[in-house]
Amino acid sequence: MTHTRPAARIVSRKPARAAAPARLLSVLAPLAALCALCALCAGCPRQQGADPATPLAAPPRESRLSTAPDSRLLSWTVRGGAVLKALVEAPGLSGPAGQAGAPPASADPATPKAALVLFVGGDGKLGMTDSGDVTEHGQNFLARSAGLFVERGLATVLIDQPSDAASEGYRTSEAQARDAALVVDYLRGRWRIPVVFVGTSRGTISAASAAARLGRLGPDALALTSSVMRHNKRGAASVYSAGLESIAIPTLIVHNKGDGCPLCPVSDTPRLQSALTGAARSEIILMSGGGGAGDPCEALSAHGYSGIEKETVSAISAWILDPNRGPDRPRQ
Repeated sequence: MTHTRPAARIVSRKPARAAAPARLLSVLAPLAALCALCALCAGCPRQQGADPATPLAAPPRESRLSTAPDSRLLSWTVRGGAVLKALVEAPGLSGPAGQAGAPPASADPATPKAALVLFVGGDGKLGMTDSGDVTEHGQNFLARSAGLFVERGLATVLIDQPSDAASEGYRTSEAQARDAALVVDYLRGRWRIPVVFVGTSRGTISAASAAARLGRLGPDALALTSSVMRHNKRGAASVYSAGLESIAIPTLIVHNKGDGCPLCPVSDTPRLQSALTGAARSEIILMSGGGGAGDPCEALSAHGYSGIEKETVSAISAWILDPNRGPDRPRQ
């Protein structure tokens, strides 16, 4: 089978919004911070009578993986004993585990340039084992391409769904936003670098919803790849269920021109960009090439950038590392 040559093309870019007067910003900034905190309180156990002295979640258990020295398995105990797992991979992470409380670093040559929290598609479940093995959705674009981001000097966190996530509704829930916030806190405790949420296929719903709910407590930028922009026959959520109007951070939309999934037509990407009314800036990058036989909505197809993984990762990484396009530099 022949494919067109892989290529990335920027088709639409919305510039940053004009800055507000300094006096107005001085008034709005504290209010914005309070609003972000309120977003997390809406499902908080403390609002439902839990002991205020009880932490919402203990610090993560951090385990070094003997088979992957530049990786760490993180696990948190969350609601009712449920377990949330995430796999961290970064250049130069082969030192001792348990350094999450160390002073953040950004000047060390081994420090990643940015950290990406990866939300896979499908039902979002990776079946992550205690040894860090991924037993489900391992062929997902983000799962199989995490190492390519690391080769470009970026840290990745492949986040699994917790053991109490029983339905599609978890993707747009307060519980998911709080779980994502734990990962953000870990990353900001370890490094002073931008944090970016990256979702693919149904993972775009998770990434966008968490970013919208967390506000200033969330990521510094958002990347949506192969977004689910239409509802299926069962009425399952789409990326428009995520509260896009509440997203204020720089946002990238990546899509393959050859995506044949009926829920993800490339022709819908301008509408998606238009829905990001509060984003600081937004951009659409269209890929071409790749593909494969089988279900057009599955991972090893144009929908999952099969055959053009390196080109797609390169386009996303270039956006993230460009301060005029991607995230602003980390908060000092």
